[in-house]
This record gives sequence, C-alpha cells and structure tokens, in this order.
Amino acid sequence: MKTLSKLFLALMIISAMFGCNKDEDEVNPELAGLGKAKCFIQVNGKTVIDATSNHAGRDESEGDGRNIAVINLNNDGASFSISGIPVKVGSSVEIDGFDVGLLTSKIKVDGQKQTLYSETGTITRTSADKVSFNGLTKDKKHTITGYVQSDMIKQIN
Repeated sequence: MKTLSKLFLALMIISAMFGCNKDEDEVNPELAGLGKAKCFIQVNGKTVIDATSNHAGRDESEGDGRNIAVINLNNDGASFSISGIPVKVGSSVEIDGFDVGLLTSKIKVDGQKQTLYSETGTITRTSADKVSFNGLTKDKKHTITGYVQSDMIKQIN
C-alpha cells in the first residue's frame, strides 16, 4: 500500500509539474483549450489562490475509475490536482492518501512555494460543475480547503 501511495504521489507531482507553465505559449497541450476553472484554495485558513484558470483538464487515469482534475493556475507556475472526484452530485469521498487526494504544487504558503499533499479529509461534489474539499497533510501541519468550479467537472459522470 505504501509503495502504491508513493507511486500515486509521484504521478500527481509529475502531472502538476508538467501541467504548469507561466508562459501562455508553453501551456501543456493536453490541458490547453479544455476549459476554465474558478479555484479558491486556503491553506491553514489563509487564502492562497482565488483565481480563474484558462487551463483546466481532466484525466480518468487510464480507465481505472479515478477521476482526476489538473488545473494550471497561471500563478507563478502554481497548480492544483484533485483525484477521486465523486460522480454523483451531493456525494462525498474520503481522502485516503492513495486513490483519493489533493495536491498543490508551487503554491505560496508562508512566503515559500510549497508542494502539499493531503493524506486525510473529504472531497464533495456540491453541484454538477463544482467540487469542494477539506484535506489535512500527513504531518498534520497544513489544512487545504476550498473549491474548484468548472464545466470540465460536468464531464465527470
């Protein structure tokens, strides 16, 4: 299980790193043109992202049922990924640190760019186009809360 968790984390980090580009001309072609996403993210109760991205994409992780959204936030290379988005509006899934999780990459927290990965928490499908989340990192030092709203989420059904 730990090996699989590490593999999943590595895949999420790679997706986030290659899906983020500061320069509009260098946007990952797999994400370009797929849609906009409104992102509101707080870490430890402080707003770190309140922006709209023009580069939001999704991946069904090679058909294994894990719905993954990757959002290039165009904020100094910052990105955000959600894995395990619930299909049904009103339903929630528990973050397990493996199949279901949150990942921030290069998001400025306390003056430093950090990559944070949730180990526990909840992801909730609040509407056809919106997902809210509340996660806690493994070291229990950071809470990650907020929402993502996008037509891209409507494709997860």
